[in-house]
Amino acid sequence: MSVHSNGEEDPIDGKIAGDFPMVSSDTLFEEVIFHSSGNYCICFADIVGSTTTISNISNGKDRAKYYSIFLNCVSSVARQFGGKIIKNAGDGLFWCFSETQDYTRFQGFKKVIDCCMTLTEAHGIINNLMLREGLPCVDYRVSADYGRLEVALTKTSVGNDFFGPTMNLCAKINSRAPLNGLVVGGDLYEIMRKYSPLHSAYHFEEMKEEEGVGHKTLGLSKTYPVFLVKRKTKDIAKDHHHHHLSDFIEKTFSLGITAKADPNSNSQSFDHEFTQKSSEEEEHEQEENIQVLESHRDNRLKNVIMIIDDGPDALLSLKMFLEDKPYGVEVFSNATEALQKFALLGPSHYNLVISDIRMPDMNGLELYNRLKAINRNVRVIFVTALDIAQELISILPGLKEKDVIRKPISRSEFIEIVEKSTIQSEQ
Repeated sequence: MSVHSNGEEDPIDGKIAGDFPMVSSDTLFEEVIFHSSGNYCICFADIVGSTTTISNISNGKDRAKYYSIFLNCVSSVARQFGGKIIKNAGDGLFWCFSETQDYTRFQGFKKVIDCCMTLTEAHGIINNLMLREGLPCVDYRVSADYGRLEVALTKTSVGNDFFGPTMNLCAKINSRAPLNGLVVGGDLYEIMRKYSPLHSAYHFEEMKEEEGVGHKTLGLSKTYPVFLVKRKTKDIAKDHHHHHLSDFIEKTFSLGITAKADPNSNSQSFDHEFTQKSSEEEEHEQEENIQVLESHRDNRLKNVIMIIDDGPDALLSLKMFLEDKPYGVEVFSNATEALQKFALLGPSHYNLVISDIRMPDMNGLELYNRLKAINRNVRVIFVTALDIAQELISILPGLKEKDVIRKPISRSEFIEIVEKSTIQSEQ
């Protein structure tokens, strides 16, 4: 059991035996016995629209796999920052930070925001796992707040259970977060606003009340401030710590490695077996993935372009157009294989994707949407003989007329488009 500077034991890290005050025989009939409490920072991650998504997954094992991937990813990121999983609620997960019981230890609060922001930035990596398992992509929201946490023993639990208004409020303000974004409650912000290093790395914007999402929706008698948190752009490019964490997540999950929840926690352990493979098969698959990653390591120093076309002549022509140019060019005649490689190598490996539209296994429109689910910023260009530029623009978000190229195309014109596109993708 950990002990804080004030000499008090941390109830979150306590064991069942010997940690409870003596309870009289008159109270033994109670279902729930509250034995300790404290102020902590509590975080909550919750899947958006899971009911609709799950209804479209007919196989029971796939449904379990869908939840398991998400919960394992959340658990792994939380524990990397010292978070402790305390409760799963439906398709969401609560965790807290023992270090924040002392509100003067600001470094603990920075870990909270770093953790939550890293989780939002892991969206593409989590969806890599989903796609590799043939599952739909997932969107989620993350929220955090500070306040009282009640620790209790229940007759049906095997360890401590956790309750309190802070958990309820943290779950309620979660709905205010944008998709794959982070919000924090006013009580947490009041502590963090005094810590200048947080404000040099993150931007906190108080959210205005909108119809249907104000304090009445949160069940409060008066307005409760909620703040949207964003990482400042300059820190995304320069913060070494951020890159280190991103590398950790990508390395862990692109190899298909899953993380169990804290075994000392009351939370369920989400170590569901994804596929019925022997240990030899899993080891061989991981070795192949490592070889693929290592074989493309040099390409990280230059622009890497993916080209997909089911026509071998067209595929060869486009590749030859770029033969003497400073690009790494990878060609695929099968869209599904291209998508799997895109997911395996991570969302930042390819600077540009050039694709045909009419393909047998997966058409260009579906490929576009699935690529964007992994990396919303990836640049995609269509090369097609069809005169459907306006139709594509109307149905594919973010697509512009210059992103649709009509066949046939000359070498000089193609190179010019690629050069402009790769420059824009770097900005």
